[in-house]
Amino acid sequence: MGNQDFKTSYFYCREDDTNTNTCMSVLKGLLRQMVIHNEHLLPSCHEKKVRGEERLNDLGTVKSLLDLFCEFEMNQFIIIDGLDECLPAEIRQIVQYWASVVDKCDNYKPGKIRVLLVSQDITDIRRHKGMESAGIFHLLPDQSEQDIRKYVTVQFTRLQTKFGLTEDQTRVAQDLVCSRAEGECLIKSFEARD
Repeated sequence: MGNQDFKTSYFYCREDDTNTNTCMSVLKGLLRQMVIHNEHLLPSCHEKKVRGEERLNDLGTVKSLLDLFCEFEMNQFIIIDGLDECLPAEIRQIVQYWASVVDKCDNYKPGKIRVLLVSQDITDIRRHKGMESAGIFHLLPDQSEQDIRKYVTVQFTRLQTKFGLTEDQTRVAQDLVCSRAEGECLIKSFEARD
């Protein structure tokens, strides 16, 4: 793809928020970000929404608006983190939708859209229809532990100053955050097929 500009849209599924761990919420969250990246497409979105009294509480409408943004001449990265927090039926819809978008775009401009799904290793996710074009990468704790610790150290140095934390308080908080970050991650990335 070279040095072409990519816009990135990101959605994080939260363990404690079942209302937002739905296909509709994920797609609407990504659509909001795409609108910010492409404000000049707002009139087209409004026209599509108004026609037929369609509302953004209809999954078909949200998908058709996302399709509009995905067809536009812009390269995009889509990241959905914490996919395992969704119910299996919601995961299936999310995976199938993005797999179809990537496959469609790859037919006329390979690499235009790339989707990264980050999840705990759930066997059911691998079985979803549409995963045929996905590359699956396992990240084990020892592969990311050092990076996490560096990031946490930098962040807590700022917090220590801001909140007047002692060295011991900072170290305990860092250790707590790093210990909770342990665990295997499964990263799924829809990539161009050879």
